[in-house]
Amino acid sequence: MKKINVAVIMGGPSVEREVSLRSGEQVIKNLDTKKYNAFPVEITKDFKWLIGEEKIPLSSPWQFSAKAIADQTAGVNTHITEDVKTRLNEKASKMIATADVAYLALHGNLGEDGSIQGLFETLNFPYTGSGVMASALAMDKVRAKQIYKQWGLQTPASLVYNNTDFEKHSSTIIEEIRNWIGIPCVVKPPLLGSSVGVTICREIRELKEALEKCFQYGQVALIEECIQGVEITCGVLDQLDSSEPVALPVTEISYPKDTFFDYKVKYTKGAVQEITPARIEQHIAEVVQKAAVTAHKALGCHGMSRTDMIIRDEVPYVLETNTLPGMTQTSLLPQEAASVGITYPQLLDKIISLALKKYEQKNKYLEKI
Repeated sequence: MKKINVAVIMGGPSVEREVSLRSGEQVIKNLDTKKYNAFPVEITKDFKWLIGEEKIPLSSPWQFSAKAIADQTAGVNTHITEDVKTRLNEKASKMIATADVAYLALHGNLGEDGSIQGLFETLNFPYTGSGVMASALAMDKVRAKQIYKQWGLQTPASLVYNNTDFEKHSSTIIEEIRNWIGIPCVVKPPLLGSSVGVTICREIRELKEALEKCFQYGQVALIEECIQGVEITCGVLDQLDSSEPVALPVTEISYPKDTFFDYKVKYTKGAVQEITPARIEQHIAEVVQKAAVTAHKALGCHGMSRTDMIIRDEVPYVLETNTLPGMTQTSLLPQEAASVGITYPQLLDKIISLALKKYEQKNKYLEKI
């Protein structure tokens, strides 16, 4: 049986770059070598594409021929001999020319916002995860909240401001937040993930600095009611038989009260206690799982997703949906899958199989147009 060649796309220019590299590394390590040939494709901070362990550069990510790669590396790797250069070119050419599918291990801007998905759609090349629209909607927390509400999901009360208005009317805006949202509140950039740029304001005097910090990451700030309750998350997997998406067990996230689930806590092993299944009653867990599947369907996600929520008075309040959940050693989706007997390699196999099926179905429709 011919092995499937998987290009694992990682890195990128976003603030979540390091997490992406760790995710990509774990994907390569855990793909079943009996079924897959995997190789890394790293996107640098300045948008260059590097192929393979040797980091062979390409001026365009899709110059697949041996000649194109040879031309691109000519004059770049001047410190290596022609013999070594030839072997590297042959290796890179073989990997790229025979790629069957791209595994997206990217996070944040470029990776989860629909940009890279648009590139692959234009090239009619199969890739894992959600498509352009779902990726863009889920990445934009303001738009996602609007859709959650339309589908009957609860989400924290919120206000949205841009940096221009804040510069002109900061005092008025802070007063509006006090009156309409209250303290404590959460200030976050709506187009980032991994809690980057997020601040919990427990006093009104902290708001100005929190908003200024938020505007360092973009032109818009989302201010949400700080829901007090049990923080949980729930992954969702699509099914190859085209039946309804299935929710994985709910995970409870527990961490010291003097902090919150920020970037440092999320990706520091042992900094947080993740309990799967969550210590909640069964009927509440079922409501949470239903909400996760609803969010997945409402946004149009594909393959997998993971929705973060907080339970208050037995009601889950949806915070955000991740279309490319982290796949590091401390990531939650693999942990939830493992709790129902799905190993990491099996999870990757399922995600890739779903991507290839979606690609096949799409091209059947294209043939009829």
